[in-house]
Amino acid sequence: MDNGRPITFYNWECPIRTDLKVAGDLEYECDWVDDVEKTRMVKLSELEREFVERVILPLRQDGIKVNYYKFLADTNPLILYPATVDSDTKRRQVSRFMTNFSQQLQDKADEISNGVIRVFPFSKILCEFNREYMEVFNRVKYSFALRRDNVPETQYLRKNKFKGELDELLKHTGVNEMDERLIELGIRTISSYAAEEYVIRTALSREAWFQNPVAIPNEAMFTFPVLANCYLGNKNRGPWLFVLYEGGRR
Repeated sequence: MDNGRPITFYNWECPIRTDLKVAGDLEYECDWVDDVEKTRMVKLSELEREFVERVILPLRQDGIKVNYYKFLADTNPLILYPATVDSDTKRRQVSRFMTNFSQQLQDKADEISNGVIRVFPFSKILCEFNREYMEVFNRVKYSFALRRDNVPETQYLRKNKFKGELDELLKHTGVNEMDERLIELGIRTISSYAAEEYVIRTALSREAWFQNPVAIPNEAMFTFPVLANCYLGNKNRGPWLFVLYEGGRR
């Protein structure tokens, strides 16, 4: 911040979903819920407002170009729950929902931040950097191998961290047992975290509108950064600023 470089703060919001339902041998599906009041941004609105007023606005007053983006994880249906978009009808329905949800989220962000927070569907980023994203996603996904305890392991992440993610999914998805579907969802989830962070730090950061990215996570401080940076590693990870943390999971 001392050298006057532009700063781009970012974090994530997820579309609200129902509990998961079995959709096949290795898949779950869900419905999407039109309720922005349940998003982390709304629940943490006072912290969001304070961050804008005490960090972003003073930096702008000092002449530093600062932006704050919230990526809407509108790619979750395709990446995590592909059964929800396995037909043209479903894809159109989900696309309409995400467009509407994104606009509602932006309207709420405008109320909270007076137009400072900008909601950006990650699908737009995926269109631009799909090759880079899928390369890392597949590299992490197919690195998991079953070795012992019936829990897959990968070179990119400690086994206890993966087991911890599976435990969290078990608690927050409405699933009753640790089966192959949940393990597959855990692998997809971690692979998506890794691919997203890789694209943000190595490709998107080269764009003029997204310079010098700084993550300000609004979810689990001691787990999410580890999962998101599992491919980049500590040496290549970018800066993270923990000012909105109040627990929670993606």
